[in-house]
Amino acid sequence: MIDLKYALNAFQEYRNNYPNTERINLKVEHTKRVMKNSIQLAKSLNLSEEDIALAGLIGLLHDIGRFEQAKIYDTFIDSQSINHAMFSSEQLFKNGLIRKFVSDTQYDDIIKKAIENHNKFEIDKEVSGKALFMSKLIRDADKCDIYVQVLESDPVLVFDGNYDKTDKVSDKVLSDFMQHKCIETKDMNCKADDYVRKVALIYGLYFPDSLKVIDEQNLISRLTDHFINSFEFSNPNTVDTIRNVNKHANKYISEQLREKDIER
Repeated sequence: MIDLKYALNAFQEYRNNYPNTERINLKVEHTKRVMKNSIQLAKSLNLSEEDIALAGLIGLLHDIGRFEQAKIYDTFIDSQSINHAMFSSEQLFKNGLIRKFVSDTQYDDIIKKAIENHNKFEIDKEVSGKALFMSKLIRDADKCDIYVQVLESDPVLVFDGNYDKTDKVSDKVLSDFMQHKCIETKDMNCKADDYVRKVALIYGLYFPDSLKVIDEQNLISRLTDHFINSFEFSNPNTVDTIRNVNKHANKYISEQLREKDIER
């Protein structure tokens, strides 16, 4: 049995072990929003009460390793420290921290696999059954909040890569985007590429209701305006490309939602 109120209290107690810094507070708020997203998505999918609670618990714990990551490495950038998803799993299951949040052990394997797969480019092929379903759900819930988190943060820090006024979106990044592919970080060369990578997260969403959340909050257009206003590009083609990416993404979302409505 999963008691989310109990788990939330345990999370607050755990969070109190860390300083009251902007970085930690941002991660706390992200965690709460992802938990909320997970619960809302689970309800929209008409899951059982227990599975709704399981989805919420995974949302609550998916980034639990971030706190130790910040303490040890003074960064949330995985490439400069440690894979935060695997580190979160290790903190929970290697050190027995999971029992502070839920006493029932029957969901441990599902929680572990979902957390370990929430930030991977693709879910591991061997994941199946409810673990696969919950992995998809937490990935959607997390991605939907990435846009909110970016809009509330310093753009210089949250858009990865180098920045120069003459930067332009790389040919491969733009080509992959137009083919409705998610962008791999290894193909990025600058912050303009990371903007496209973040927008392309929509292609990796599993559930129509996730696209609906992004559409209703106008997150892609807000992200685009935020990016253009934050960085000054001397190359007019760069701004044109960014606006075209925004237009293409919103068209994709509208078409997907229209198709799903027809199917229903």
